[in-house]
Amino acid sequence: MNKKIILLIFLCVSLFFIFFPQVAYLNITHFTDITLEDMIERSGYILVVTKQSPFETRKKIKIHPDTKKYPPFEHAVFHFQVKEELYSKDKTSLRDKKIDVLPPDLADRLDLYKRYHLEGVSKSPIYLNYQTKVDFYKSKEMIIFLSKKENEHYLMTVNGGYEKLSKKKKIYKLIKKLK
Repeated sequence: MNKKIILLIFLCVSLFFIFFPQVAYLNITHFTDITLEDMIERSGYILVVTKQSPFETRKKIKIHPDTKKYPPFEHAVFHFQVKEELYSKDKTSLRDKKIDVLPPDLADRLDLYKRYHLEGVSKSPIYLNYQTKVDFYKSKEMIIFLSKKENEHYLMTVNGGYEKLSKKKKIYKLIKKLK
């Protein structure tokens, strides 16, 4: 490519970011894939669950009194009934209990959202991700992996922290080996 063309492209891109600086600060979420074994090791609860109705509700968290200028942070809350415990760090059984599950890294996501809207700071976070073949919204039953309990809610271990029931025996063997 001609040096003049490269210089012209560089100049145009530079001018674009000078005149539209907000675009330069857009963040990109990066995902690092982990294995099933890693997810099991990170999980405090591994449960066979059935989705409840409603399955998902939305919750808004105010970050500033001026909600027009500073929109509230919005996240999902998922509702399940526990059918079986494959692993639980607690002595109290969750079997047949209804639980609410929050997305992973929720506190970090809220903090990044506040920093972006209130301070203009933009970071590109890196979150853990598990590659699963389960359709989270279509499957009625699944195995979910939860990291911990905060107040009355459980947190999903990682993005994609769920698996199909046909992997139950494999997961149970890995739990016995890893926990």
